Amino acid sequence: MKKFLILSFILCNSFGWSQQSTIKFKNVKGDDFPTVSGDIWFRNPNEINTSSITISENGKVSNLVLNGQRPGDSVAKQKAVIFLMMNPGPSKMAQFNWYRNVISATLSSDYIQAGDKVQIMSFNQQLQGQLLFPSSFTFTDQAGVLKKQLTDMLPVPYRSTCSGTRTLIWSAIDQVLDLVEKENLNIPVSIIVISDDNSCITQQANQTPVEKAKKLGVAVYSVARNDNNKFNSIEKICTESFGIYYMSPGNDLTQAQVKVREFMLAIKQRAAGQYYSFSYETSLENDGSSQPVTVTMPGSVTDTFIQMPEKNTIQWMSANWLILALIILVIGMFAFFIWKNRKDAKLKQLESEARTKSDYSRLKSEQSQSDSEMARQIAEQDQQLNQMRLKAQQEEEAKRQAQKNEHAELRRKELLQEMRMRGNLPWLIVISQGQEYRYDINDPMFTIGREEGNSLCIPVSTISRRHAVIKFLNGEYTIKDLNSSNGVIVNGEKHQEILLMHGDVVQLGDTYLTFMI
Repeated sequence: MKKFLILSFILCNSFGWSQQSTIKFKNVKGDDFPTVSGDIWFRNPNEINTSSITISENGKVSNLVLNGQRPGDSVAKQKAVIFLMMNPGPSKMAQFNWYRNVISATLSSDYIQAGDKVQIMSFNQQLQGQLLFPSSFTFTDQAGVLKKQLTDMLPVPYRSTCSGTRTLIWSAIDQVLDLVEKENLNIPVSIIVISDDNSCITQQANQTPVEKAKKLGVAVYSVARNDNNKFNSIEKICTESFGIYYMSPGNDLTQAQVKVREFMLAIKQRAAGQYYSFSYETSLENDGSSQPVTVTMPGSVTDTFIQMPEKNTIQWMSANWLILALIILVIGMFAFFIWKNRKDAKLKQLESEARTKSDYSRLKSEQSQSDSEMARQIAEQDQQLNQMRLKAQQEEEAKRQAQKNEHAELRRKELLQEMRMRGNLPWLIVISQGQEYRYDINDPMFTIGREEGNSLCIPVSTISRRHAVIKFLNGEYTIKDLNSSNGVIVNGEKHQEILLMHGDVVQLGDTYLTFMI
């Protein structure tokens, strides 16, 4: 019967809209069994009335004694926050700007850290099946991006889809929770609703947003305008999902901004919940099994599991004294036989040690000689193999380098021949330090710089060691800056790389080159 109850409990929490556990028992001890004690974790970070909490085991109810409250220690490094803002339309620009200004108060590095996932979404009415704008998540931790999204948001013409001026706040929260479930985020997730509190109610698949939020572990917070039209309030969603509901008195923008900043700073610690030390009298066995229990407290009933402690040594001995006596008897008999066998074996060992001592010394000497000879041969073979391997690698590398050089030289000659097909090579008219001279461009990769080894060496301090290169490819000449200090200026404009035409004037530092074809 007990196994059936456990299996039924597991199946109920494995299918359908099962609620994420909001209570967990940890470090359960049974030193004073049947009194069990340990730590109990609550997802709820708010103050808990500990005076009327009970625990039920297979229908038997006991008082659950709690004390020693402390905050949860598993505080995440990052958080996910979805701002869900009502878009009241162009006819209510005061409300529209109030909502935006509340959100903008949090868009800085003081409230959004690297790695956070933040999304701003708006809602108004069901337009062609779409309620949320945007309709999917594009999280970011960049405050500047979020500020631009908020600035670019436009008021959408309002038309009620249910009654009067009510909007689909419940439906919008419901759809955001569906997106969260698909996203499979592994950090604390919170929804901060910025709206009035005049809403239609939705229910899909027999699941309200309250139940979805509990299932997903999503806390819903709200900063609501007080426009004297409160209906179908979302305060229940906020409270039961362990968020916070705030109705702005007099629609004080400054106070609303202070409140939403407090939300952003508290989200991660509140998501970590809180711990209490617990104790109660159990009717279960201390056999180390995991048992289903029901914790009842004001306003909630939660099904969860408790890992029962195993019996300690004294408890096991008290419960099994007859078995213990038989074990002691068997151990005594076994110890006697072991002692006798060891005594006989010791005599035989002394006899065999004398016979084998001399044989061992002889074999050890022979083995040592054999090991030394084998080690020498292995070392010689390893040395020969390494030399052969190194030689082969060097020959192969030399062959590859020769082929690479041969290919490069062949390609250079082909390009140079193509350059000469015009009848003459292009040339540069160089004016440097008051002197003018002509220099043929005689290489398809014609480098210019002040150090030797360049195709054209101009030993001037304003020219970099490798300043630029003139390349010939596909019948065209281009000049490219090789990350020089003073850059490449062609016809008065600075370029990283540009196609050269006949008569173009190139300035490298204080030197001028006229390209001629």
